[in-house]
Amino acid sequence: MARESVPLPVHVVDGHYCWRTIGVYGDRSCQRLKEYVHCRNCPMFAGAAREALNRPVVNTALEEDMRISVFGLERRSEQRKSVLAFKLGAEWLGLDTHVLAEVATDRAARRIAHRAGGLIEGMVNIRGELQLCLALSSVLEIESVTPASRDRPRLVVAKKDNATWVFRAQHVRGVVGYGAGQLGAPPARLGEALKQHVLGIVRAENISISVLSTESVFEAFQRAVFE
Repeated sequence: MARESVPLPVHVVDGHYCWRTIGVYGDRSCQRLKEYVHCRNCPMFAGAAREALNRPVVNTALEEDMRISVFGLERRSEQRKSVLAFKLGAEWLGLDTHVLAEVATDRAARRIAHRAGGLIEGMVNIRGELQLCLALSSVLEIESVTPASRDRPRLVVAKKDNATWVFRAQHVRGVVGYGAGQLGAPPARLGEALKQHVLGIVRAENISISVLSTESVFEAFQRAVFE
């Protein structure tokens, strides 16, 4: 008996899942990226995951895509790196997607007695759990500026070595990929505090992104909390 054909779901584009074509692993032309930043935050991706779980026969390609996306990597691009591009003050910064867990909607932090202000903003609710929110702009000594009308503050959640860190970004642009040879030297104009945490500069479209050292930034977070 011939197997019945199943209509392609909306998250399939030209025979391929949308995150491989118009998403972060494609040409990033999907309009949903403006809102969700990364494909794994999108309802389309969640719907595909639910569909895979409900199928009696495992779709190996889809299962592999899910595993890759959870870690923010794609095997065919092992020679390339990627960062989440976001803005603090007048600076565009990049955080390695290996440590990126989530980009959440902006919300107020609950102040902590005797620790309010400075490097610690307070506690924020992330998926039902209270997480410490740190002021990355204070850590990097980046001066605040009047936000642009198009800026949309977000909370960036990063995880490393069983530790979860949350900081507020003035605006999130999205995921930017680059090759090892594209990392340029930091410009002299960067402040001394910021320069200590920058690996190099990546140019994307009309902006220069200072790629942060995750090791250096996370160590600064540790000092902010425990010293």
